[in-house]
Amino acid sequence: MASEEPEFNPPDMETINEYLATESYYMPTKKFYSDSTNLKIRKLAVSVIAKYWTVDIDAFVPYLAMNYFDNYISILDPDEPYFYYDIEKVRLIAITCLVMATKMREFSHDSYVAHIFEDFKREVVAETAVLIDKKLEFFMKPVTPFSFLDFYYFPSFVNIGGFKRRCINEIIVQAQGENDFVKYNYKSSDIAFSSFLAATRIAYPSIDVGLFRSPAGVTRCDEKLYELCNEKGIKIERASSSSATVGIKIGGQPEEAAAAKTETESHQQRPGKAVAETASTEIEAAMTESYRKRQAKGKAVAETSTEIEPAVTESYRKRQAKGKAVARTEIEEEGSKVAEKKDEEECVSEKTAPKRLMDFKILWPTDDPFVEKEPIDESPMVGEEKQPPVS
Repeated sequence: MASEEPEFNPPDMETINEYLATESYYMPTKKFYSDSTNLKIRKLAVSVIAKYWTVDIDAFVPYLAMNYFDNYISILDPDEPYFYYDIEKVRLIAITCLVMATKMREFSHDSYVAHIFEDFKREVVAETAVLIDKKLEFFMKPVTPFSFLDFYYFPSFVNIGGFKRRCINEIIVQAQGENDFVKYNYKSSDIAFSSFLAATRIAYPSIDVGLFRSPAGVTRCDEKLYELCNEKGIKIERASSSSATVGIKIGGQPEEAAAAKTETESHQQRPGKAVAETASTEIEAAMTESYRKRQAKGKAVAETSTEIEPAVTESYRKRQAKGKAVARTEIEEEGSKVAEKKDEEECVSEKTAPKRLMDFKILWPTDDPFVEKEPIDESPMVGEEKQPPVS
């Protein structure tokens, strides 16, 4: 009988260093959500996605859709006023992001989003997808809190007894539907570490989470996440003895786990700037000049540039014209290699957010923030006397 696939694995520190160095590139542009109107627009997008993603499978799809939405609207021309006047366009962008996310997770449109095209024209969604892809082409496979779960799980949280990964996934997904976490610019690493702390308060109430030392560069938001868990009724399960966690046993650590612990601790204690600089040279070499200029401005996106265009094959351009959301990962490779790379890695984040551990219903608000709620009439009905308040 095959052994159960582990839910957590000792992290690859080279990959983690790259995530830490680049996570801020995948966030909305700074201060965009400090504007109350922009937050209201985000609430609308959340409600649209929640209304149309009604299945309780792969909650990473709506999570990814909101990631696309946040990044896309935050880099549009700030002088473009249509967001504040054309609410239908906001809905269209939100629904297009959802369709793109299903594509990136290799879901069948007919099976999971066919009902969308009863309300939105398929060709309009395809055209909008092309526009979004041109803005976000380098960021279609973003660094998310799920990218850091293995990193923070070992050794601290596995040693207190551990968790079912599905529970931690649910905290992160449900938090995506709230505005607080973008309003205060929490990074993916902040949310990942804080999700474990919030889960600890629930599953291991006798443990004082204040004793956990935050890794360098991490801003805690576990109080907000703890409140979210209580509000949404998120259940936190401890890791059972049958739950496979590679190389780790409570009370004992094989060599592989011990090595992972030592390396993880050394990186977590390293100053944040040093961690970020570890992979910066290699990353910088892969960027075009136009991308570096946008990076210097703090923009977490790269627009289609004339330097890239010659590398794009005719088949790739045809796929764009059909509204396919295609992301290029090796911008200096030949276009055909880019297309092959994309096909090989079509399913986004299956390693860090496996579908088998993402099957739960999103609990995001579905109220339209632009619809005025009618006040409740508390006046007595005809022939009925209003009762005096109880003293």
